[in-house]
Amino acid sequence: MREVLVKPTGAEVDEYVAEKYPEFVGKISGDAFVAYYDSVGWKVGRNPMKRWKAAVYTWIARRSEQGDERVEKAGEGRPKVTREAFERWRAERHRAESEAAKVSADERGVGTDDDLDRR
Repeated sequence: MREVLVKPTGAEVDEYVAEKYPEFVGKISGDAFVAYYDSVGWKVGRNPMKRWKAAVYTWIARRSEQGDERVEKAGEGRPKVTREAFERWRAERHRAESEAAKVSADERGVGTDDDLDRR
């Protein structure tokens, strides 16, 4: 049976953040979260959102990773899992970007910066 998403209000998102991530209270806007997901049809990528609370976790983590000033001020109170997850994500993204650059360079018949280092 398919889960049906019950869309939260901005206040519900704010309450959830206060309960689970108190260090981000006032730094994450529940209204902004709801407005964003309303604008994209409550989808995560191409898939319908199933659990908005999981999306809040990702919302916080992405803003932490991107250096969003409002979140950065939360300091050391960030959940450790978030940092570890994003370190893995960053390494994977770097690997994928490097591979894409190499494929693109090979298609154009030019070398990459890595090729120059080997000469």
